[in-house]
Amino acid sequence: MIMPERPGDNPFRFDPLLEGLDEKSMGRPLPKARRATLGERWSRWLDGAPGRRARLRAWSPYAAGLAVMAAAVAGYFAWRPVPKPDFEEDPFDDVLFYALLTEDFNSLSLDERLSLIKDLIGRFKGMDESEIPIVAAFAAGIQGQARKQLEKNASRLGLDLFDRYAIDYDRVSEEDRSAYLERAFVEFSRTMEEMAGEVREISDEQRLAAARKAFTEDIQRLRTRERDTRDVGNAVAFMNDVIAPQTTGPQRARMTKLMRDMSRHFREPR
Repeated sequence: MIMPERPGDNPFRFDPLLEGLDEKSMGRPLPKARRATLGERWSRWLDGAPGRRARLRAWSPYAAGLAVMAAAVAGYFAWRPVPKPDFEEDPFDDVLFYALLTEDFNSLSLDERLSLIKDLIGRFKGMDESEIPIVAAFAAGIQGQARKQLEKNASRLGLDLFDRYAIDYDRVSEEDRSAYLERAFVEFSRTMEEMAGEVREISDEQRLAAARKAFTEDIQRLRTRERDTRDVGNAVAFMNDVIAPQTTGPQRARMTKLMRDMSRHFREPR
Protein backbone atom coordinates (compact mmCIF):
# COMPACT_ATOMS: atom_id res chain seq x y z
CA MET A 1 0.00 0.00 0.00
CA ILE A 2 1.50 3.39 -1.06
CA MET A 3 0.76 6.19 1.39
CA PRO A 4 0.19 9.75 0.04
CA GLU A 5 3.19 12.04 0.30
CA ARG A 6 1.29 15.08 1.58
CA PRO A 7 0.18 14.87 5.25
CA GLY A 8 -3.18 16.38 4.46
CA ASP A 9 -4.00 13.55 2.09
CA ASN A 10 -3.57 10.91 4.82
CA PRO A 11 -6.45 10.91 7.34
CA PHE A 12 -4.54 8.45 9.56
CA ARG A 13 -1.56 10.68 10.07
CA PHE A 14 -1.49 12.89 13.16
CA ASP A 15 1.84 14.70 12.79
CA PRO A 16 0.22 18.21 12.59
CA LEU A 17 -1.32 17.73 16.03
CA LEU A 18 2.13 17.24 17.55
CA GLU A 19 3.95 20.06 15.78
CA GLY A 20 5.76 22.42 18.15
CA LEU A 21 5.24 20.21 21.18
CA ASP A 22 8.77 19.36 22.14
CA GLU A 23 10.85 19.88 25.26
CA LYS A 24 12.64 22.90 23.82
CA SER A 25 9.49 24.81 22.90
CA MET A 26 7.79 24.02 26.21
CA GLY A 27 10.79 25.19 28.24
CA ARG A 28 10.68 22.11 30.46
CA PRO A 29 10.74 18.37 29.95
CA LEU A 30 7.46 16.87 28.95
CA PRO A 31 5.95 14.78 31.74
CA LYS A 32 6.00 11.07 31.13
CA ALA A 33 2.71 9.31 31.55
CA ARG A 34 2.80 6.62 34.26
CA ARG A 35 1.20 3.33 33.35
CA ALA A 36 -1.42 2.30 35.88
CA THR A 37 -0.71 -0.86 37.78
CA LEU A 38 -2.91 -3.92 37.45
CA GLY A 39 -4.29 -3.35 40.95
CA GLU A 40 -5.22 0.25 40.12
CA ARG A 41 -6.97 -0.80 36.95
CA TRP A 42 -8.91 -3.47 38.85
CA SER A 43 -9.98 -0.96 41.50
CA ARG A 44 -11.12 1.54 38.86
CA TRP A 45 -13.14 -1.17 37.14
CA LEU A 46 -14.84 -2.15 40.41
CA ASP A 47 -15.71 1.49 41.14
CA GLY A 48 -16.87 2.13 37.58
CA ALA A 49 -20.47 1.04 38.17
CA PRO A 50 -22.64 1.08 41.31
CA GLY A 51 -23.07 -2.29 42.99
CA ARG A 52 -20.28 -3.96 40.99
CA ARG A 53 -18.30 -4.91 44.10
CA ALA A 54 -21.37 -6.40 45.78
CA ARG A 55 -22.27 -8.44 42.72
CA LEU A 56 -18.72 -9.71 42.46
CA ARG A 57 -18.81 -10.88 46.10
CA ALA A 58 -22.12 -12.62 45.49
CA TRP A 59 -20.80 -14.45 42.45
CA SER A 60 -17.40 -15.36 43.92
CA PRO A 61 -18.46 -18.87 45.18
CA TYR A 62 -19.77 -19.73 41.72
CA ALA A 63 -16.61 -18.38 40.12
CA ALA A 64 -14.53 -20.60 42.40
CA GLY A 65 -16.62 -23.60 41.39
CA LEU A 66 -16.14 -22.78 37.72
CA ALA A 67 -12.40 -22.51 38.28
CA VAL A 68 -12.31 -25.96 39.87
CA MET A 69 -14.33 -27.40 36.97
CA ALA A 70 -12.00 -25.75 34.44
CA ALA A 71 -8.97 -27.23 36.21
CA ALA A 72 -10.59 -30.67 36.21
CA VAL A 73 -11.35 -30.47 32.49
CA ALA A 74 -7.81 -29.29 31.74
CA GLY A 75 -6.40 -32.16 33.82
CA TYR A 76 -8.56 -34.67 31.99
CA PHE A 77 -7.30 -33.58 28.59
CA ALA A 78 -3.72 -33.50 29.86
CA TRP A 79 -3.78 -36.98 31.44
CA ARG A 80 -6.44 -38.84 29.51
CA PRO A 81 -5.38 -41.92 27.53
CA VAL A 82 -4.18 -41.08 24.04
CA PRO A 83 -6.75 -42.45 21.57
CA LYS A 84 -5.35 -45.11 19.28
CA PRO A 85 -4.99 -43.73 15.74
CA ASP A 86 -5.70 -45.58 12.53
CA PHE A 87 -2.23 -46.85 11.60
CA GLU A 88 -3.09 -46.93 7.90
CA GLU A 89 -5.05 -43.69 7.44
CA ASP A 90 -4.25 -41.15 10.18
CA PRO A 91 -1.40 -38.61 9.88
CA PHE A 92 1.99 -40.29 10.01
CA ASP A 93 3.27 -38.22 12.94
CA ASP A 94 0.20 -39.14 15.05
CA VAL A 95 0.84 -42.82 14.37
CA LEU A 96 4.56 -42.55 15.20
CA PHE A 97 3.84 -40.62 18.38
CA TYR A 98 1.35 -43.20 19.63
CA ALA A 99 3.42 -46.28 18.81
CA LEU A 100 6.82 -45.01 19.91
CA LEU A 101 6.31 -42.31 22.51
CA THR A 102 3.22 -43.17 24.59
CA GLU A 103 2.68 -45.53 27.49
CA ASP A 104 -0.82 -46.23 26.15
CA PHE A 105 0.73 -48.35 23.40
CA ASN A 106 2.29 -50.61 26.03
CA SER A 107 -1.11 -51.17 27.65
CA LEU A 108 -2.38 -52.94 24.52
CA SER A 109 -2.21 -56.71 24.25
CA LEU A 110 0.95 -58.22 22.81
CA ASP A 111 -0.82 -59.48 19.68
CA GLU A 112 -2.36 -56.06 19.03
CA ARG A 113 0.99 -54.32 19.41
CA LEU A 114 2.66 -56.77 17.05
CA SER A 115 -0.09 -56.25 14.49
CA LEU A 116 0.12 -52.44 14.74
CA ILE A 117 3.90 -52.44 14.38
CA LYS A 118 3.57 -54.55 11.24
CA ASP A 119 1.09 -51.97 9.90
CA LEU A 120 3.57 -49.22 10.77
CA ILE A 121 6.40 -51.01 8.96
CA GLY A 122 4.16 -51.42 5.92
CA ARG A 123 3.41 -47.72 5.97
CA PHE A 124 7.11 -46.90 6.16
CA LYS A 125 7.75 -48.98 3.07
CA GLY A 126 4.91 -47.35 1.15
CA MET A 127 5.30 -43.72 2.25
CA ASP A 128 5.47 -41.06 -0.44
CA GLU A 129 7.79 -38.08 -0.71
CA SER A 130 5.42 -35.77 1.15
CA GLU A 131 5.72 -37.91 4.29
CA ILE A 132 9.53 -38.06 4.36
CA PRO A 133 9.95 -34.55 5.91
CA ILE A 134 7.33 -35.44 8.55
CA VAL A 135 9.23 -38.56 9.57
CA ALA A 136 12.55 -36.68 9.53
CA ALA A 137 11.17 -33.91 11.73
CA PHE A 138 9.70 -36.46 14.12
CA ALA A 139 13.01 -38.32 14.40
CA ALA A 140 14.92 -35.08 15.00
CA GLY A 141 12.63 -34.23 17.91
CA ILE A 142 13.23 -37.48 19.80
CA GLN A 143 15.48 -36.41 22.65
CA GLY A 144 15.69 -36.74 26.40
CA GLN A 145 12.59 -38.30 27.92
CA ALA A 146 11.14 -39.04 24.48
CA ARG A 147 14.16 -41.18 23.61
CA LYS A 148 13.80 -43.09 26.88
CA GLN A 149 10.13 -43.75 26.12
CA LEU A 150 11.01 -44.98 22.63
CA GLU A 151 13.61 -47.39 24.05
CA LYS A 152 11.09 -48.56 26.62
CA ASN A 153 8.36 -49.24 24.04
CA ALA A 154 10.72 -51.12 21.74
CA SER A 155 12.33 -53.22 24.48
CA ARG A 156 8.99 -53.88 26.15
CA LEU A 157 7.64 -55.41 22.95
CA GLY A 158 10.60 -57.78 22.65
CA LEU A 159 10.51 -58.65 26.35
CA ASP A 160 6.81 -59.47 26.34
CA LEU A 161 7.24 -61.63 23.24
CA PHE A 162 10.19 -63.51 24.74
CA ASP A 163 8.31 -63.94 28.03
CA ARG A 164 5.44 -65.55 26.15
CA TYR A 165 7.85 -68.23 24.91
CA ALA A 166 9.25 -68.58 28.44
CA ILE A 167 5.77 -69.19 29.85
CA ASP A 168 5.06 -71.85 27.24
CA TYR A 169 8.48 -73.43 27.81
CA ASP A 170 7.62 -74.20 31.43
CA ARG A 171 4.66 -76.25 30.19
CA VAL A 172 6.66 -78.36 27.73
CA SER A 173 7.68 -81.90 28.68
CA GLU A 174 11.37 -82.79 28.95
CA GLU A 175 11.42 -84.86 25.76
CA ASP A 176 9.89 -82.04 23.70
CA ARG A 177 12.03 -79.19 24.98
CA SER A 178 14.78 -79.40 22.36
CA ALA A 179 12.28 -79.13 19.53
CA TYR A 180 10.49 -76.27 21.32
CA LEU A 181 13.73 -74.32 21.82
CA GLU A 182 14.51 -74.47 18.12
CA ARG A 183 10.98 -73.51 17.09
CA ALA A 184 10.91 -70.63 19.59
CA PHE A 185 14.24 -69.29 18.35
CA VAL A 186 13.16 -69.39 14.70
CA GLU A 187 9.83 -67.68 15.40
CA PHE A 188 11.30 -65.07 17.72
CA SER A 189 14.15 -64.13 15.40
CA ARG A 190 11.84 -63.86 12.40
CA THR A 191 9.32 -61.73 14.34
CA MET A 192 12.01 -59.35 15.56
CA GLU A 193 13.28 -58.98 11.99
CA GLU A 194 9.75 -58.14 10.88
CA MET A 195 9.56 -55.48 13.59
CA ALA A 196 12.79 -53.99 12.22
CA GLY A 197 11.50 -54.16 8.65
CA GLU A 198 14.35 -56.37 7.45
CA VAL A 199 13.45 -60.05 7.19
CA ARG A 200 16.26 -62.31 5.98
CA GLU A 201 15.18 -64.66 3.24
CA ILE A 202 16.76 -67.77 4.71
CA SER A 203 15.43 -71.18 5.69
CA ASP A 204 14.76 -72.33 9.26
CA GLU A 205 17.76 -74.64 9.02
CA GLN A 206 20.00 -71.72 8.10
CA ARG A 207 18.69 -69.72 11.05
CA LEU A 208 19.42 -72.60 13.40
CA ALA A 209 22.91 -73.06 11.96
CA ALA A 210 23.63 -69.36 12.43
CA ALA A 211 22.38 -69.57 16.01
CA ARG A 212 24.67 -72.51 16.81
CA LYS A 213 27.64 -70.65 15.39
CA ALA A 214 26.82 -67.44 17.27
CA PHE A 215 26.29 -69.15 20.64
CA THR A 216 29.48 -71.19 20.22
CA GLU A 217 31.58 -68.15 19.32
CA ASP A 218 30.18 -66.19 22.26
CA ILE A 219 31.14 -68.85 24.79
CA GLN A 220 34.60 -69.20 23.23
CA ARG A 221 35.21 -65.47 23.51
CA LEU A 222 34.16 -65.56 27.14
CA ARG A 223 36.50 -68.45 27.86
CA THR A 224 39.48 -66.77 26.17
CA ARG A 225 38.56 -63.33 27.60
CA GLU A 226 38.51 -61.76 24.16
CA ARG A 227 35.29 -59.89 24.84
CA ASP A 228 35.83 -56.18 25.34
CA THR A 229 35.06 -55.13 28.91
CA ARG A 230 33.07 -52.22 27.48
CA ASP A 231 30.67 -54.69 25.85
CA VAL A 232 30.10 -56.35 29.20
CA GLY A 233 29.56 -52.98 30.85
CA ASN A 234 27.05 -51.94 28.20
CA ALA A 235 25.20 -55.24 28.58
CA VAL A 236 25.02 -54.84 32.38
CA ALA A 237 23.83 -51.24 32.03
CA PHE A 238 21.16 -52.29 29.55
CA MET A 239 19.94 -55.01 31.91
CA ASN A 240 19.83 -52.64 34.88
CA ASP A 241 18.39 -49.58 33.13
CA VAL A 242 16.04 -51.08 30.55
CA ILE A 243 15.24 -54.71 31.31
CA ALA A 244 14.97 -54.75 35.10
CA PRO A 245 12.52 -51.82 35.50
CA GLN A 246 10.11 -53.39 33.00
CA THR A 247 10.03 -56.93 34.34
CA THR A 248 8.95 -58.61 37.54
CA GLY A 249 11.01 -61.15 39.45
CA PRO A 250 9.07 -64.14 38.05
CA GLN A 251 9.43 -62.80 34.51
CA ARG A 252 13.19 -62.41 34.83
CA ALA A 253 13.46 -65.90 36.27
CA ARG A 254 11.45 -67.42 33.41
CA MET A 255 13.35 -65.60 30.70
CA THR A 256 16.72 -66.36 32.29
CA LYS A 257 15.85 -70.05 32.35
CA LEU A 258 14.76 -70.02 28.71
CA MET A 259 17.89 -68.18 27.58
CA ARG A 260 20.13 -70.49 29.63
CA ASP A 261 18.61 -73.66 28.18
CA MET A 262 18.59 -72.19 24.67
CA SER A 263 22.26 -71.30 24.93
CA ARG A 264 23.12 -74.80 26.19
CA HIS A 265 21.07 -76.43 23.43
CA PHE A 266 22.73 -74.53 20.59
CA ARG A 267 26.24 -75.11 22.02
CA GLU A 268 25.80 -78.87 22.07
CA PRO A 269 27.81 -80.64 19.33
CA ARG A 270 25.69 -81.98 16.51
